[in-house]
Amino acid sequence: MLEAKATRGTSSGDSESRLRPVSPDGQEAPPAVKPSVGTLPLQERVHLARQAAEIRLRRLEAIARFSDPQDTPVRELLRTLTSQASLGLDRLRRIRTGGMWIEDERARALLREWIHSAWQRFGEGPLDREVALYLAEALLDECACFLVALSNGATEPAVRKCLEDVAENCRHHLDHVRRVILPSPPEGPKTRATED
Repeated sequence: MLEAKATRGTSSGDSESRLRPVSPDGQEAPPAVKPSVGTLPLQERVHLARQAAEIRLRRLEAIARFSDPQDTPVRELLRTLTSQASLGLDRLRRIRTGGMWIEDERARALLREWIHSAWQRFGEGPLDREVALYLAEALLDECACFLVALSNGATEPAVRKCLEDVAENCRHHLDHVRRVILPSPPEGPKTRATED
């Protein structure tokens, strides 16, 4: 079974700054091959992009909710990321396409393969800063990659531009999460946040 291991580096954009899946013996898992979306019709691409944006928003909300309640700087950062995710979702919802949507089971399978970090469990206790930032970073990275893959085969220029813009927004905030230097959180007892 794989678990999350923090390997955030000190240099911006460095591949070592990412959290990678590792096995219990500490060995990194090989990168997974993502399923192709190259043959999907336009309406299915839009449907998947909306679902990915919904996952991005809900996951960031969950990370914020379960982060250390004493760590105000990281919670404020997560609120900003959540706000931006909501704007991206609203933009994708404004796209109008005809045709049938992709089947839910097939959509879930693609989303789990491309945005697998969204299904990682948080574990016990509040999320400390390192883990909260890693989870946000992994999510933004995967969402951006998925949106780029969806945009590459979009036949309608306006739709392609929208997907590219939302992907770029993910990458912009991913870069910010990797670069940001937050003030130290205050010392104090940690209590686990709970679901609403």
